[in-house]
Amino acid sequence: MDTRIRIATTSAAPSVTAIFDEPGLAVDDQGAYVSELLPLVWARGWTCTKAIVIRGVHDGEVLVDFIQVRGAAAGAGIRVETRGDCGNSMVAAMLAVSDETGRTDLRMRNRCTGVVASIRRCGRRSSWELVEADFTEGLAGRSADEFVLAVPTDSIGVPVSVLDAMNPYVIVHAADIGATADTLIARDPGPALLDRLCRLRRHVGALLGGPLDGEFPKAAIACRGPGRQIVGRTIYLGQWHPGLPLTGGITLALAALAPGTVLFGGERAHVSVTDGRSKTEAEITRDASGIRRCLIRGLQVALLDELILPTPLTPDAANKRDKAWKA
Repeated sequence: MDTRIRIATTSAAPSVTAIFDEPGLAVDDQGAYVSELLPLVWARGWTCTKAIVIRGVHDGEVLVDFIQVRGAAAGAGIRVETRGDCGNSMVAAMLAVSDETGRTDLRMRNRCTGVVASIRRCGRRSSWELVEADFTEGLAGRSADEFVLAVPTDSIGVPVSVLDAMNPYVIVHAADIGATADTLIARDPGPALLDRLCRLRRHVGALLGGPLDGEFPKAAIACRGPGRQIVGRTIYLGQWHPGLPLTGGITLALAALAPGTVLFGGERAHVSVTDGRSKTEAEITRDASGIRRCLIRGLQVALLDELILPTPLTPDAANKRDKAWKA
C-alpha cells in the first residue's frame, strides 16, 4: 500500500504540518517513523516542524498522534517530542480527513494526551477553508483554577502563573516586564522581550524538573486589549509565534478566569483571547457549574501539497532503535 504524506497549515500556525496517513502502523515508535520520512518534506521546500500521524478513523472520530520536531533548522539530528498538543496541527489534519470522508465535521483525538477537538468546516474564503474548533470536551464542568499549578516562583523576580490544561504554560502579565498591548500586537515584539520570556521559561522549566533544552513549559505574555479582550503572544521553538496557538489561547483564557493568576481581572462569565492581528480567537464561557464551552473561531486552513511513496515502509530489524523505518 502506498504511503501518503500531505502538507497542510492554518493561518495561525508557525509551521506547516506533515500529515502521515498510517492507521495500520505496526509499531508505536512514531518518532523514528517521522524522523525517517520528514526529510522528504523538507526536500520539497517546506519548513516543517510538526507532524500528525493518523492512526485510525471510525464513525466520525479520528485518532492521531502529534509529534513536535526539533533540530531540523540547525541541520542537527532530528529530535522529536510526543507528549504535547497542537491545536493548529489537529485542525490541519482534520481538513485532510474531511476531504477523504466527505464529512464536514469530525472529532480529532490525541491518542497520547486524550485532548479532543470537535472541528467543523464553515465555508471558504479564497484558497482557505474556514473552520471552528470546539475543545469543550475535557474542560466542561471544571473550574479554571483546577489547571493552575502550584510552583514556587518567588525566585523568578516577576509575578508569573503556571497552568497546564493541554500544554504547560508559564504566563507573565505584559505590564510586569514593561510591555503593552501595542507591543504584543506588533508583528515582532522585539528580541529583548523574547529573550526575557525564554529565560523565564527555562527558569520555570527547571523548577518543574524538566530538561533544560525541553519544549515545556511553553511561555506566554498577555494583557487586556481593546474592550475586555485578552491580547496574548507566545514563543515557539525560541521565536515569536506568528499567530495564536490554540492551546495557548485556551490557557490564557483559563488564566483570566482563575483567581490569583497574573491575568485574573475579576469574576466573569466569558473571556476571549486574540493575538490582535489575525482573526483567530479563543473563547471560554462558564457559569456556576463550571466551564460550559471552549471554542476557537476564525480559523483558516489549507491543504498545500501531497507526496506519494510507492514503496510501503518496513521495519529495519538491524538497527531498530536508531533508524526504525526505511522507505
